[in-house]
Amino acid sequence: MISMFESWGLSLDHTLLILAAILIIADIFVGTDILSHIAYIVICIVIARNVPFHFMYKVLIGIASWFAIIACHYIFVRRFVQKVVDRVIAPDKYRSGADGLVGMEGMIKEVEQKKMVELGGDLWPIEPNEKLQPGRKVKVTNTKDGILTVEPAEREE
Repeated sequence: MISMFESWGLSLDHTLLILAAILIIADIFVGTDILSHIAYIVICIVIARNVPFHFMYKVLIGIASWFAIIACHYIFVRRFVQKVVDRVIAPDKYRSGADGLVGMEGMIKEVEQKKMVELGGDLWPIEPNEKLQPGRKVKVTNTKDGILTVEPAEREE
């Protein structure tokens, strides 16, 4: 007797593996790991189904393979693939705090004999630079511990 899955050319195991591959690929574009974990469970079911042992051994082998796949996921996928996804496919453009100020332009202000830069209505401390006078337009180039490094936005003439 031909099963429903074999009538369209694929066995149940092949169909489940294709489903798992689709879930893993879809998970690249989703912010959570839920789809990948579902795919890993499906892969473990296929592994356990194809082991020629007693049912209890199949269950144990399925669970052990799930732990192995999860370990590989967090060791390799999270370290390497996620970096590629973050840089190429879906770069993270949001940066918070002082890190989000890099590239912005503002004006130098002097408050209580300390030079600061005004960005978006807020005053931020800058690294000491005697060449920068109040009123000068500057661009933020770097941050370290909440202190901004700035350089003149336009050249002095």
